[in-house]
Amino acid sequence: MKKSLIICLLISLVALVGCTPKATPQEPTIYDFTAETIKVSSRDIEIPAIVTMPKTDGEEKFPLVVMAHGHGGTKDEAGSYQTVAEGLAAKGIATIRMDFPGCGESTEEFVNNNVTNMLADIKSSLKYMLDLNKIDEEKVAILGYSMGGRLATLSLENPIYKAIAMWAPAATNGADSLQSFLGGEESVKKLLAEAEENGSAKFTTPWGQEQLLGHKFFTDMQETKPLEQLAKFEGPVMVIYGDKDDIITPEVSEAVVSAAAKSSDAKSHKIEGADHGFGLFSEEPELSKNLTDTTIEFFVNSLK
Repeated sequence: MKKSLIICLLISLVALVGCTPKATPQEPTIYDFTAETIKVSSRDIEIPAIVTMPKTDGEEKFPLVVMAHGHGGTKDEAGSYQTVAEGLAAKGIATIRMDFPGCGESTEEFVNNNVTNMLADIKSSLKYMLDLNKIDEEKVAILGYSMGGRLATLSLENPIYKAIAMWAPAATNGADSLQSFLGGEESVKKLLAEAEENGSAKFTTPWGQEQLLGHKFFTDMQETKPLEQLAKFEGPVMVIYGDKDDIITPEVSEAVVSAAAKSSDAKSHKIEGADHGFGLFSEEPELSKNLTDTTIEFFVNSLK
């Protein structure tokens, strides 16, 4: 009798355990956000920028991604930077993106577009965000597209950056990675000679943009060594590139990944069928979606 009673009790306990509701995984918070067009003081002028910030009712501080656009691009990069900024904001990550000299809403002439000035604008934009007292200074990262990838890598000199993503980065040491963009070695020599003589050189991009490249554009490119800076970086690194890119070739992008020898997690993501534009300037939305989704996922995993 006792044995039967014990068995019944055990069966009842098992049944009770089986009826206990299972804990459901907590859904990640989806944030509302604001996008504000601002001016950042840098180099004694005002730099146009956009801050995209998650909303909070409390004192929560957010991770930050600083976004650097490419040569002759804009702070929106054909909508891709806006997509990334809004995607990150919904996940609780703030961003700031700015127009470099002669680009977008900048009031400067393009002749002022050089690495020195653009790095100064990145530093000023970072300071602007930190001064808001809404940023978690232990969770700051940077994104750069093409020339912006070079700028992002050079910015790693500041130890505040904990992760970096680059889209087809023009990040080789010296000016080699820009040779194909500028028309080859002989074209670069002619442009440099013209800039040395006149202070600037007339250049038409592969996409038909007419630009005045200042002499400092060339000297900055020759003197900066982004791979040396990347080699010291210990945080996560992501390089995204297209297998059809003939401006910054896949070999250059993979060399950038290989240079990140001390990184805790350096990886590349190849987008099949994409050239240097990643579908942003053509009717290939699946390529640009791959680009922006991969970027958002990388920063969420690295900063949250």
